[in-house]
Amino acid sequence: MASRSSDTDSPAGVGSYLRPRPRPTLVVVSGPPGSGKSTTARRIADRSCLPVISRDALKGGICFTHGQVPADIAALTAERFRTTLVELATAGVSLVAEWALHRATASQLLPLLGGVAELRLVQCTAPREVLLDRVRARLADDPGTRWPFPDERVLADLADGSFPLAEFTPADAAPATLVVDTSGPGEVDLDPILRFCFAADRPVTDGRAADGPPEGRS
Repeated sequence: MASRSSDTDSPAGVGSYLRPRPRPTLVVVSGPPGSGKSTTARRIADRSCLPVISRDALKGGICFTHGQVPADIAALTAERFRTTLVELATAGVSLVAEWALHRATASQLLPLLGGVAELRLVQCTAPREVLLDRVRARLADDPGTRWPFPDERVLADLADGSFPLAEFTPADAAPATLVVDTSGPGEVDLDPILRFCFAADRPVTDGRAADGPPEGRS
């Protein structure tokens, strides 16, 4: 697990990880609703000067164009998201991708992305009670900006225990994975996440760094 810190991030950024790379790096930040994946993705991108491609943002853009949530929004968003990531990676652009990755989707999409980029999967997690509190707070704080998203249904499913949290765990065929618990006080310490994502030595698939102790799945 990545550790946590209430202190501000060091100013080092990713300078020590800058090097020519044979392929672009694609950092996939995933997790269930309320797990902190959007915040984590933005922080990684800010420190590394990489663009963030958010599946929810693409969904919002599609819905805005239609003036409503289209009946086939899931298929539309999945296709636009897939083609955007593949096109950017094929063009040599390293980036951070943020979306609630289902195991079934992972088994289809991750091998495709792994063919065009060096993948790192950062899996955000938190107890169900924390997810519930965060989704509830998000609805209360600014519900008008969330109109394309089924937050109320997610909230109800989290509350009654029917939300399929197991579907958001890393797939068996996932690339090297770092599990990040976001439930504690303060911000998650970003330095071990940056090391996992950008260090020269590629971690093996069980989440162990090539030159160190386990820092991924547990």
